[in-house]
Amino acid sequence: MALSLTIIPNTFAMSALIADGYPKTRATMDSGIAECLYTELPWLAIETYPEGLLGWVSSSSATNVVLHMPHACPNWLDMLCTEIAFEPTGAATGHNVPNQAVYDYASIMARYETAPDEPLELLVSERLTPAIEFLTLPNKRPTDELSALTWDGNPWAVPARDTEAPARMIMLQQWEYTITRLPEACLPANLGAHHGKVNSAVMVSHSIKEAGAAKTFAAETVLFGDYVLEDGMSWWGERYYTITYKFLVRPDGWNRFYRSGVVAPQQLYVRGAGAFNPYVLADLNDLIFEA
Repeated sequence: MALSLTIIPNTFAMSALIADGYPKTRATMDSGIAECLYTELPWLAIETYPEGLLGWVSSSSATNVVLHMPHACPNWLDMLCTEIAFEPTGAATGHNVPNQAVYDYASIMARYETAPDEPLELLVSERLTPAIEFLTLPNKRPTDELSALTWDGNPWAVPARDTEAPARMIMLQQWEYTITRLPEACLPANLGAHHGKVNSAVMVSHSIKEAGAAKTFAAETVLFGDYVLEDGMSWWGERYYTITYKFLVRPDGWNRFYRSGVVAPQQLYVRGAGAFNPYVLADLNDLIFEA
């Protein structure tokens, strides 16, 4: 079953004041950045601010990721908080535990950046790059071991020798799909079982477009060839994972093969036993978020 995403809106009630001259904003061709200085924040309330400003990720089941949205910039609601820094103000008034000072107030510098078009893009990024398979095409007819390829079109033409078998560059694509801050409970249970298999159903990209629509990959064209799994710790003290899938896309299909003298790849068969499919099929949508 594919991963699903539940969005929890940010309802954090800001009790601090915005300092004069803030938010400060700058922009590039790629994004906008704003900085906002909050002051007169009660010191004992600072523990609620990382959660309220940065948001967090949790899970409600093995396949449902819950995204608690970050705080939006007061002046530009299309910017979301990505980083915060605390600083005490005033003199220390005592200690609530040994070696931990207590102050009357704190100030917070919060950094906001332009939000993506879809909340899912806070967790998922994709990249599509070209790849090439070099293939020497067969040139023999299995019935009489004569070359199926000749150097002109008449029946008595000189056949192509083995050393003259043509080569072809098969155009492929590598589709990298990265999930960040994936809760440990949501790691796909069939990650290992699906490795090396080919998609049994259509797969859909979330952010890559083709002709104005989400790019799709037909069944039997996507090979789950490699992945990178890295662990980390969140600010809220829970383990999470970043996983990058490296899918290899072959538009002609992975269970189609090239035949002597034929341009398009074809299905092979086991005599008396049906189609020959060396690449095992699996529902690779189990690994990614649902479309």
